[in-house]
Amino acid sequence: MKLKSCWAINSKRTSKFSSIYLMRWISKLSLLTVCLFIGSTATASEITMADIDGPGCDNILGSKICITLLVEGEIEKGDGARLRQMIDKTSVVFSEKFELKARVGKIHFNSPGGDLYEAMKVGQLIRQEMITTQVTRDSLCYSACVIAYLGGVLRIPVGPIGIHSFYSNEFIGASNFAEASKRYNEILSQLESYLRELRIPVSFLDEMKKVPHYNLKKLEFEDLERYGVIGVDPLYAQMKPKKQIKPKK
Repeated sequence: MKLKSCWAINSKRTSKFSSIYLMRWISKLSLLTVCLFIGSTATASEITMADIDGPGCDNILGSKICITLLVEGEIEKGDGARLRQMIDKTSVVFSEKFELKARVGKIHFNSPGGDLYEAMKVGQLIRQEMITTQVTRDSLCYSACVIAYLGGVLRIPVGPIGIHSFYSNEFIGASNFAEASKRYNEILSQLESYLRELRIPVSFLDEMKKVPHYNLKKLEFEDLERYGVIGVDPLYAQMKPKKQIKPKK
């Protein structure tokens, strides 16, 4: 995976701005010139900075700036570690250059799928960091992408979500059905544990199993609600501070 994030901010000018004006200035200019590159692979998917303080990106834990990243391409081995590196780098850059606490608070996905185990690692990282996930209108999230996307504490699927049963090259043309069945069920058990960890209904996995790996089911709105693909994590809903509305006199 190639991870790239671009900021166009001249740190020498920051002293002339108060924090609120600085954040507005950053929001307007941040996608222009200063780029941070963190590794690449031959068949690279890419992570870029998509927005600052956009809708659904929560400033929590004392952060002043909330960054949205866009994840595109197939999910590959090592992507969880590289995403961790990007999240940390983002925080360091804003802290050192602008003396502002920033966090990656939202991730947009546009991916056809990829490695199932790595998708679970990405999803676990997203949940640990209390990040919102979204599939925008002009994007899609299929197969293993959905597994990573489910890690969001707030999940906003606008673009299409597509699922099917998982598959592996180890099962293609396997001659021993009993051994393959045992292995397949082991993976099912790991997926079930992952969904329970995220507090996602296990019925989502049952729906996946209904769709052969060579087909794709695009989920309707009723499905998105039923299986928790759209919604908020119940624990995060309690922990996230809400603005209190004072009653009118």
